[in-house]
Formats: sequence, C-alpha cells, structure tokens
Amino acid sequence: MKFELSNLPRNCPDEDVIAEIKRVDVLVGKEKLTQTDYNKHAKMSSDGVKLRFGSWENALTTAGLGHKYIGTEITDKMRLQKAQQLTDQEVLKELKRVAEALDVKVIRRKDFDQHSEISSGTFISRFGGWQQALEKAGVGHKYSGTIITENMRKPKAKSLTNQDVLDELKRIAKLLNTESVSHEDVRHYSNVMSVGVATRRFGTWATAMEKAGLKISEKYNRAYSDEEYFENLLTVWTRYGRQPKYGEMDIQPSKIKANTYKGHFGSWRKALEAFVVRMNQEEKEFEEIIEHEKPTDIKSKTTKTVEIIKQTANTLIVEKREVGLGLRYKILSRDNFKCVKCGASPATDSQCRLHIDHKVPFSKGGRTIFENLQTLCEKCNLGKGNNFLN
Repeated sequence: MKFELSNLPRNCPDEDVIAEIKRVDVLVGKEKLTQTDYNKHAKMSSDGVKLRFGSWENALTTAGLGHKYIGTEITDKMRLQKAQQLTDQEVLKELKRVAEALDVKVIRRKDFDQHSEISSGTFISRFGGWQQALEKAGVGHKYSGTIITENMRKPKAKSLTNQDVLDELKRIAKLLNTESVSHEDVRHYSNVMSVGVATRRFGTWATAMEKAGLKISEKYNRAYSDEEYFENLLTVWTRYGRQPKYGEMDIQPSKIKANTYKGHFGSWRKALEAFVVRMNQEEKEFEEIIEHEKPTDIKSKTTKTVEIIKQTANTLIVEKREVGLGLRYKILSRDNFKCVKCGASPATDSQCRLHIDHKVPFSKGGRTIFENLQTLCEKCNLGKGNNFLN
C-alpha cells in the first residue's frame, strides 16, 4: 500500500471530481452536503469544484446529489429586495436557518456567505459586529472571534492596561483549550495586540506567561527532530481523518505550528512530501522479522519497545510490540480513522482517542503485523483488556 498525498490534480477530468463529491458524501453521511462538511474531507476544495461547475448546486446536481443541496430558504421579498430593506427579524431568521443547517460548533462569516444570499456584512452594519448578530439570533455560543473589552476597543494597543494584556492571553488559551500560548497563537487569534506588546510590558514572553498563570511551552525556543514533526503530523491527520490543511496545524491537537513546519522544511508542501517519504520507508515494516545467526549464549532481554525473542534451529527471531509510525498510519487509514468496534472518530468527536490494538494480544503470541492490528477508541480498547475482540 503506497502512501501518497491526497489532493486531486487541478487538470483532472470532471469525472474524478464527481467521484470525489460522491466519496465525501458517503463519508459525511448527512441528509445535506454542505461546503463546510465537504471541505473537511475532500481532495479538492469546494471553491475548485465551483470553478468547474459554476456553482455548488450545479456540482451536486451533476453528481446526482441535487437533493442534498442546502439551498437558501428565502422569501419572495428576499429575492426581490436588497438585504438592507429587510427587517432585523427577517435577517436574524436567515442567520438561525443557516446556523441550524450547518450544524457546526463555530459559525464563521465565510461559511455563512457560502450558504446564504444575505451577506454577512449586512449583520456587521446592522448589529455592530458578527458576535452581536449571533447573540441576537440566539447562537452567540457559536462565535469564536476575539472578545474585546471597552478599553480594548480604543485604536492603539498602548491604551491597554497590563491586566488587559494578561486577560487577552488567558482568553486565547481558553479558546484553544491549552495551558500555554505561543507567538503564533497571538498573531492568529488576537486583533488587539501583537507579541511585542506582551514582551515589552513584562520584559520577556516567559514572564508574561507566568503573570497570566499560564505555562511555558516545552517547545518554546526548542528544536524538533524530523520524527517529532512526523508524529505530530500523524496526530493531526488522525484528528481530521484526512490530510491536514496548513491552518489546521495552528490549532489543537497540533503541538507544532504551521510556520514552524514551513521554516524547517522550506514550505508546507515540502513538509508533506517529507512525511510521504517517511511513511513509504516503512512500506514493508509489517512483514519484517529480524534474524540473527544463532548465538552461543542466548539470554532474554527487556527493552522499552517490549521485545519477544524466540530461538529456532538456526535463527533468533525478534518480534516487537511497538507499532512504527508508517504502520500506524496504514492501520488508521485502512480503518478510515475510526474505531472498528463502535465507529467513534476524532473527526466527529474531538474527545475521541484512537489506539492501535493487537487483535490477538501480544502477550498471547499475537504478532505486530498488518493483519493482526486494528483501530480501537480508548474506551473500547480499555474494555477489551488482554482478551480477544469478538
């Protein structure tokens, strides 16, 4: 099973794009196929699809999925009049409709604009901001942008008090569900201050973290090995059940930021290509058995990877319990990044943790090979214990 990057070439035939839409539809498994859900799993973005077929509706219709188009439930008044002529109640009703149809934790303006004939800018001008509009529509909990105090609304960061700066760091940490905030986090998630504001106020970044009650990340000013980059990339790949996008490396569960990958490998594309090379290095990993000439004195040994040493007539066979990086990816990919027992997946439940399990337990002679490995969620794996899974 050769590992390859999962992007459709720009010049691929329309038939390949249609096949990809159908594949993602089966994977998503919902009554409607939105561009937001599609983009989470697709090998070609919805923007690329719309360039091919003129619109998202046309693409779905061509794929035989026209009934899965979310549409825009607008009245005749909405079709004939400009958005500014609609009442506040009418536009808020449309916002609620899109929020329910998207079924996502966070509603971004870009996502809304893809599924409504009313521009998100209408809500900014009507209600003073996207957050205020969401709150009036009763979906304020789906806002993830910067929460700004009255003092922060002043044009210059110098108007912020030290406590304002610390509160902003805490807000970002809470948003990302982490105990530490990086320079990249501030650049990406704050529109009221820069990294320099915190360092100038408190002398160093470490001091700012300490004052805010946050921890200094272990990765602060440290160098990563290639293996650490690949391990982290596999973690994020597992989270989404597909090849990660550049921006997704800046949020949990990634521990290494996108810019760090870019700096180390030269570009995000080159980082992915290096990952491919690393995966394919272990193409035959699951077939490999280490053999040695028969020694004169054989003694069992214990290692961190847990090895079982067996003596045959002329060879010494060493079998390892540890599942290598490449083999882990192949098992996860084969099982569609889901628990084979209950179907749980990090792509639909961020709290889900997937394990690679031996079908026949290692302690009972089960080998660390492709055929004897499976994907289980943490709950199912702990429930199985040292038993065979029926």
